[in-house]
Amino acid sequence: MKKLLFIIALFACATAFSQTSPSNQLQAPKAMKQCLDSVIVNNIDNSYYNTQKFLFTYDSKGNVLTLISYLKMSNIIWVLNEKQENKYNDNGNRIERIAYVWDVDEETWNKERKDSSNYDGYGNKILNTIYVWDTDKKDWIEDSYNKLEYDHNKNIILDENHVWNADKKDWEKSSKWEYGFDLNGFISKRAFYWAANNVWIPSGPTFYENDNFGNILQSINYSWNGDTIVENNKEIHEYTFFEGSNKIKQKYHEYHNWNAEENDWVISSKDKTEYDKHGNEILSENSFWDYDIDDWGVSKNKFDFTYDLNDNYTKKIAYFWDCDSNKWFEMYKEENDYTYSGTGKITRWILEWYSWEDKVWVISSKTKSDIEYDDNGNEIMKEDYYWDFDKKDWVGSDKNNFLFDLSYAISDLVFYDEGIPQTSFLEKANMLLEEKHYNWNEGWKTRTEITYYWSAKDINAIHEIAKSDFSINIFPNPVSNILNIETKNNDIIPEVKIYSIHGALLLHTKGNKIDISALTNGIYIAIINGECKKIVKN
Repeated sequence: MKKLLFIIALFACATAFSQTSPSNQLQAPKAMKQCLDSVIVNNIDNSYYNTQKFLFTYDSKGNVLTLISYLKMSNIIWVLNEKQENKYNDNGNRIERIAYVWDVDEETWNKERKDSSNYDGYGNKILNTIYVWDTDKKDWIEDSYNKLEYDHNKNIILDENHVWNADKKDWEKSSKWEYGFDLNGFISKRAFYWAANNVWIPSGPTFYENDNFGNILQSINYSWNGDTIVENNKEIHEYTFFEGSNKIKQKYHEYHNWNAEENDWVISSKDKTEYDKHGNEILSENSFWDYDIDDWGVSKNKFDFTYDLNDNYTKKIAYFWDCDSNKWFEMYKEENDYTYSGTGKITRWILEWYSWEDKVWVISSKTKSDIEYDDNGNEIMKEDYYWDFDKKDWVGSDKNNFLFDLSYAISDLVFYDEGIPQTSFLEKANMLLEEKHYNWNEGWKTRTEITYYWSAKDINAIHEIAKSDFSINIFPNPVSNILNIETKNNDIIPEVKIYSIHGALLLHTKGNKIDISALTNGIYIAIINGECKKIVKN
């Protein structure tokens, strides 16, 4: 459902001016959309049933009302299998889902499970109750429920589960999570509880301290000893940043355990990580404390990384520390060789693993991927191979083919993302028509074929996905480095998700100043506290 709402929002946002007044909630006239009507999955290597079929029906807003699945038995006849019926509120949130299974003998649908959901005024789910069908009573009986609470920034602060005790005819506690957030909207507490005799038992909370960018400075974890919570372990983080930015240059990290006898923290391990200006990890070192010698022990290792101009890592070398010689020695390495298209996409990727033996690198394994794309950048073929050292030749392991209709963009589509073994449509730029998957057996042999069928439908209106309390102003736009965000309610810290025009999530953060300097120039879609904005990076 989330993907469906995003696609509809993306369509409206991409066609609207980026500074549209928040008072004009996202609305759209009737629009012709391509809706996914059915999917047929042909499992070639399944001996019992080799074909599945999924059929969908929609309401006028593009919500899926029913999903029916079939099995093709012995490759001869279609047999009903499962059915799902959905109901929605006016904002497009699903408030009920009923699952059925087909009774072959009685030739009827048998109810199996019902999910009933309630939402607050901002579209956050606050209660989900599960019922199961009692065949004797011919009625729904309670099974479990999940209750959620949120703070003013729409962060979940309570996630609580209960189960129904049929003998006592009452709800019993099961488990819960509690969360807290600091003034900047970053997590400051996380605590888990389990239930015994309907009483909450803490397993131990974790408390966090963060800097202004959301980087964790310290976390302390506590455990339950039967009477109270006691210190368990602690992590300390220190950061060095590139000058004039919030990009991490180096991160230092220490782990401490609580020593009850000494009533103090004792260090157990430490590690250091360094990054380049693109955020790539270039060095990682970690060490473990040896309590016998009261010093850093022999368990110490290091990793070095190098990258090409496209920020794909080309080499990784692992080292171990030799205490006798006080030197680093190689253990193994990985080497990657990439071939790129004119648009910067990887068309060939060769990965080699080496081990260090008798002071020379000895290759242990090698893999290769060949990839092809269409004119819109959709991956249409990928072949994976491994190197057979005996045959001295490449041997296939996996292959995938995809067929698209380039006349329809992802913003033209409405589809469902539950209950079918489908590829993630949001990773594609256009309408997916067919995919084929292969195994290698002295050549490529088809394993699975999936066919998608679409038809045009009028989609009535776009669900309201923003509230006036979250009115947003962004500037500058176009933007080069820092995107400033102003909200009508200054107490609400903006939650920002930035997507490519193809729907790929590129950035998820919180704050009033967002650094987007790492993004390439182009058009992006920003969802800020649920409100949709178009931004231009230049």
